[in-house]
Amino acid sequence: GQDMIVAAGKVHNLLHHHSGPRSPESGKGASQAKMPEFIDMHHDGGMVIWDKPSEMETILHGSLEKRIVSKRIYWSERHVYLTKSHIMIALDESSYIRDRIRLLDVFEVARVSSNEAVMFNATSFLRRNTGSSNSLAVLETSERDVTQLEWSHAFRILENSSNRNVYLRASSEEECQKWIDAILQAKSEAVKDFEASKQLTPVQRLRQNLSRIYTSESCQGVLGALLIVNFLFNAVDAEVRSPAG
Repeated sequence: GQDMIVAAGKVHNLLHHHSGPRSPESGKGASQAKMPEFIDMHHDGGMVIWDKPSEMETILHGSLEKRIVSKRIYWSERHVYLTKSHIMIALDESSYIRDRIRLLDVFEVARVSSNEAVMFNATSFLRRNTGSSNSLAVLETSERDVTQLEWSHAFRILENSSNRNVYLRASSEEECQKWIDAILQAKSEAVKDFEASKQLTPVQRLRQNLSRIYTSESCQGVLGALLIVNFLFNAVDAEVRSPAG
């Protein structure tokens, strides 16, 4: 009834409370100069995917659970990579990257508070009881306890450019804090590198880009293949030129 509509509106406003202020890096200067892309992009059934980062690029990686919101809401295990420029998410360690966040677009990384957990539970409650006479006041204490347990070791990443929250859950308190600290440190370094790059001359910027491309995993793979082909051609040429007998 009317109580349900009012309650749903309040929950919606609370859940979108963090989408307000914009990141300093997303202002005028940052919008004019974007960090270069050095990861090959592919298409899989219309979905853009990317190659996995190399070991040299990777700061931290491991299994985390991601909160999926579709026809139903659930947690699903993903393999997450933290690099010097992105947070990347794959279905598993052998899969392509299907989602990623630029570190310069990260506005906030924080633990999910108990109040947020209760609000999420309230949203799920409203979805399950739409059209009934139930209201937020009916939310059972036991259900609140279960939800707070569900959100333990969970943290959220607020992406500035799309105003979306990405929720990830670790297996322990230590693992959760390790990821938060690593992401914040990597973002700080990315901002420093971005500010420093704006002071480079065009020639210095070109050299920097060429160096990154040369050391990328895909480029090294191509160079390795070319060396093998060259070796085979030389071997065949030597065999052809050798005198008979």
